[in-house]
Amino acid sequence: MANDLIIPLSVLDRVGADHSTLTLGYVLDPQHAHNAAERVDKAARAVASEWRLLAATVLKEKTKSGGNWSLSIPIQSTLPATYPTHSFTSSTIKQTLNPPRLSEKNAGVLDRPPLSLFRPANSSASMAEFAKAGAPILRVHVTEMNDAIWVGVTLPHGVFDATGMGMVIKALDAELKGEAWESPPLPRGEADLMDAVAEATSGAQVQQQQKKEYSVLYRDYVKPTFQAWVWILLTLVLEFFWHRNTTKQIFLSHRVVANIVNPIKEEVKSQSNGAEWVSTGDALLSWTLSSAYRGSRSRSRIAVTSVFSARNILPKLPIYPFNVPVTFSLPFFIIPELHPSPAPIAILHRRTLDSARNPSFFRSYLEHLESLNPTVRRAWDDRSWIFTNQVIAGMPELRAFGPLKAFWIFEAPFLIDHVVMINKVDEGYLLLCVLRQKEWDTLREVVDEL
Repeated sequence: MANDLIIPLSVLDRVGADHSTLTLGYVLDPQHAHNAAERVDKAARAVASEWRLLAATVLKEKTKSGGNWSLSIPIQSTLPATYPTHSFTSSTIKQTLNPPRLSEKNAGVLDRPPLSLFRPANSSASMAEFAKAGAPILRVHVTEMNDAIWVGVTLPHGVFDATGMGMVIKALDAELKGEAWESPPLPRGEADLMDAVAEATSGAQVQQQQKKEYSVLYRDYVKPTFQAWVWILLTLVLEFFWHRNTTKQIFLSHRVVANIVNPIKEEVKSQSNGAEWVSTGDALLSWTLSSAYRGSRSRSRIAVTSVFSARNILPKLPIYPFNVPVTFSLPFFIIPELHPSPAPIAILHRRTLDSARNPSFFRSYLEHLESLNPTVRRAWDDRSWIFTNQVIAGMPELRAFGPLKAFWIFEAPFLIDHVVMINKVDEGYLLLCVLRQKEWDTLREVVDEL
C-alpha cells in the first residue's frame, strides 16, 4: 500500500536463506488443547495486528547483482477488521498416529512426521514466491487428529532466523495465555545492522593479515559460478539418492545429556589444567560426530561449519528479528581424530568459535559476502557438516496448551545433508539431523545404549 513502511533487508537475509521457509511444528495433547484452531487463529491475528512486521508482504528490488529483498509493512494506526494480517488454515483427520511423548523416553531416535500436518502443500517456500503471491509472511496451520493436535507456524527464512522465530513464538504464547507482551519496535533492517557494525568496529582496522586468517573461517563461501552450482547439485544427488539421507531427531533427557557432556568437560578441564572449557553445545557437537562414525575405519576428511548469532558481539544492535548468523569453519580433520574421545573436537570448536566471535571478524565476513553474492561450497571429497545451536532462541516455548508431546523444525523445500540443529525442551535436548542411512544406523545403536 502507498502508506506502508518499506524496510530493506541485508545481505545476511539473502545468503541462501531467501530460498526457504521455516516451519515450527508443535504436537499438542488434545486434552489440554480445546478449541486450539480457533484460539491460535485469534491469537495470530492479535499478535500480527500489534507487531506489524508479521503482517508484512515481500518486495524485490532489481539490481545488477540480482536483487535485494524488502518488506512492506502496514503502519496505519488501526487495521480494518478484514485486513489479511496472516494466513490461517486448518484440517481435521479422523486418524491416530500415536506420536511419542518426549516425557516417556530417556533417549531415542524419532521419525519425523509429515510436513503436511503443519502447513498446506501449496504454501510459499521462498521470498520470490511470497513476493509473487503478495501474501502476509505469517502462516499458521492446525491439524486436529484423534490423539494429537498439530500446530505449524511458518515464516520465510529470508526474514527471520532462529532468534526471530523464537520472538514470534513467545509473543504468540503470551497472547494465548492472556499475558501482557510488548511488541518489538519496527527495525530499520540493513540500516540497523550496518550502524551496529560501524559502532562496534569504530577505530578498528581490519588488516590484510587478519583477513587472510579469517579466510579459513569463511572458506565455505565462493563465487556462484556454474562449476560451484554443479558441485552442489552433484553432492545433493549423491547424498539423498545414493546415501539415502533422511531427517530424524535425537531426543536426550537432561540426565542423559549430563552423562554425555560432563566427562567431556572434565577431560578438557584436566588436560588444560583448568585454563580452557567447553559448553554443552560444544560437547554435543563433538559427541554427535564421534557417535556417527563410531567404529569407522575410514580416513575421510571432515569439514565442519558452525553458526552463531552476531547479536552478542554487536551490543548496539536493537531488538532485531532478521538474519544475523555468523558462519565459521573449523580446520579440517580426519575421522580417526574423533576417537577414542570426542573432547579434542569439542575444544577445537570452542577455540574456533572464540576466534570468530569479535566485531572485526564480523565486518570482514560481511565484506566477503557482499563481494561474492555467495553460495555454499560443498567439496566432493569432504563430508561437510553444519551445526547450529539454537537453544538460546527458545523456539519450542509454546506452552499455552501444556507440555508438548513433540517439537519439530522443517525447512522447505528441504534441508541440505549433514545439518544438525540443537534445541532444548523442558524434558531435555533435541538434535534434528539430516544424515546418511548408515550414520543413522550407527547413531541409533549408540542412543539405544544410553
